[in-house]
Amino acid sequence: MLCNNLPLGLYYLIFSRMYESGTRILDKYVLRECIGSGAFGEVWNADSASTGEPVAVKMERIRGNPVPTLQYESRVLQALQGIPGIPSLRYFGRKDDMDGIFMVTELLGPSLETLATSQRLDMRSHVIKNPPPHHVDFISGIGRQMLQRLKSIHCRGMLHRDVKPDNFVFARTPVLDLSRRANSTPNSSVPLLYLIDFGMAKRIADRKEGQGQQGQQGKQSQHVSPLIGSARYASLAAHRGEALGRRDDLISMMYSLMYVTNGGALPWQGYTDMEIYYIKENTTPAELCAELCARHADGWSAALDRLYAMHASDAPDYDAIAALL
Repeated sequence: MLCNNLPLGLYYLIFSRMYESGTRILDKYVLRECIGSGAFGEVWNADSASTGEPVAVKMERIRGNPVPTLQYESRVLQALQGIPGIPSLRYFGRKDDMDGIFMVTELLGPSLETLATSQRLDMRSHVIKNPPPHHVDFISGIGRQMLQRLKSIHCRGMLHRDVKPDNFVFARTPVLDLSRRANSTPNSSVPLLYLIDFGMAKRIADRKEGQGQQGQQGKQSQHVSPLIGSARYASLAAHRGEALGRRDDLISMMYSLMYVTNGGALPWQGYTDMEIYYIKENTTPAELCAELCARHADGWSAALDRLYAMHASDAPDYDAIAALL
């Protein structure tokens, strides 16, 4: 059934595939399977035509796209090359005759969203009877890798601004076997976790610039900037439309980690953005952690307390936060 509010032409533009399996892109890559799509773009599993290496091809339409981001994202990714847990950029190009901009990276594995919501990988301690000690270690290992990825891009002068479970993905490795629970093997290490999707990334403002932005917002309080990122994982500052800092990436990281630990659920799911803001504002870190992650409650609530007390321009103490995870 067509959406009543969409013109027929726009419906087919948005909901039809850009290309078919087997299509050759830029005479370099052969598309195999579409693994993600949005209004103006798609992500495909593909192979290098010359070497057979599996890659991911992210593509974006040129015509009719009001806010193209892929060229900007490729520049950010280029600036972050060499950081462990940042995808390797293989190629970037544009083909007007194919109505597409293409970014090619190494192919990665399942996301934390998959880990959180798969019934075979339910991480909630009350679902797992008598969870073994390494269950806590596995979750803590995920949290420390998330923190390290964010610290690394912050050290390169960038904020991510869209931190969520979908944007953390594991390496393609048999260590995380999706046919069994991730915590079923004692002493198993957490596979390398990657941070992806830099379309909303932005340079970190220096202290003077950040203070100037906050002062301007105080004078022009009638103007509210739109929410950046996902409301489910956004900090209170993001809900208020304020200038964001490293603190806000880490708050979103903590919400994402709680979501994974709680089997894909947070207390404010299913509510409007304003209701989500109200629930977050009126729930203390201790209350939130006691409900969602009892085995990590003391450390994680202390980490959130520390982050909530920071200003947007403050530099986090990453080592102190890592010790609390």
